[in-house]
Amino acid sequence: MVEELAQADDAVAACVDDAAWALAEDEMVAALDAAHRLEQRLAAVTLALVREIDGRGTARAQGASSTAVWLRERLRLTVPAARRLVDLAAALRGPRRAARPGRPAPMPGARPGLTPTRPSQGDPPEPGRPGTRRADEDAGADAA
Repeated sequence: MVEELAQADDAVAACVDDAAWALAEDEMVAALDAAHRLEQRLAAVTLALVREIDGRGTARAQGASSTAVWLRERLRLTVPAARRLVDLAAALRGPRRAARPGRPAPMPGARPGLTPTRPSQGDPPEPGRPGTRRADEDAGADAA
């Protein structure tokens, strides 16, 4: 991933050096659309990385009190901007790609404290509905 991001950085650097005034109107609009699309994709990559860093506890392992504080120092963000980034990354749906050793990755849409006992289609299981158990019940079942 680092190599691909370095290539993207080189490509964007070449665009910065190009003269926008020299573009025809349709080329300028197409370039704007492409730049916006690229910006959104990079934001998605950033959020996925922040989510993984937060989930792994990287910031605390490196001596920061939280991921937001670590991002503030690392990326030179304001505290509110760093918190928004962490909150937005945490709000992303779907499991992190890497699961903790010995544990499966969480199911998409799973809610904390509930473990589906069978795969479900559609909405995540609700407390009290068949096919769900509380996480603490799972721990007791594993110990037995």
